[in-house]
Amino acid sequence: DAVTRILEAKDAFAVGVAELFQLNSARDALVAELDEIGPEINSQASTVFVILTATGRTTMAARTANAQQALLTGQLYASRFLIDYDAEDSSEAVAELLSALGTLSDPSLAAAIADDASLTSALDGATEALKVYISRFNTLAQTSRNRNALQAEVLDKRGVEIAAAADTLEQAAKTRLAALSDTTQT
Repeated sequence: DAVTRILEAKDAFAVGVAELFQLNSARDALVAELDEIGPEINSQASTVFVILTATGRTTMAARTANAQQALLTGQLYASRFLIDYDAEDSSEAVAELLSALGTLSDPSLAAAIADDASLTSALDGATEALKVYISRFNTLAQTSRNRNALQAEVLDKRGVEIAAAADTLEQAAKTRLAALSDTTQT
């Protein structure tokens, strides 16, 4: 019966909308967290680069610059992912961020700055914040994939079911109305 199908689809649709709101809220919270962490990482990595350059440790400064480039490229891919939800952008973001983390976590870099507590602190801060950033981005990417799957599998599908059942109901009503009209005219 069309009415039963509409009511069942409506209930599933309502549940899907509630889940969608939860996923959107989780996504928004993660984006806000990334927006806060990203500049912190960039600032700390820049501090390390500036001090290394100023103290003539150009080899380590160049490695830090490479890490900054990978970091910014990763953040760019992360931003692109948030626009179009392309899985390739997500993968590229993680690859670039992990590359930056690998460079910043390299023991030879830590050894080269071990004599400077503020530099060590900035490097440690950047490294730890980057680990959190990567973790939150991975969670964000999964949340976004779940949200998009929910929309495609539940909301879009149930919406079509509701529309089809409503069309069936409308056609049945028109047929009955026509039959009643014919009956009353005879």
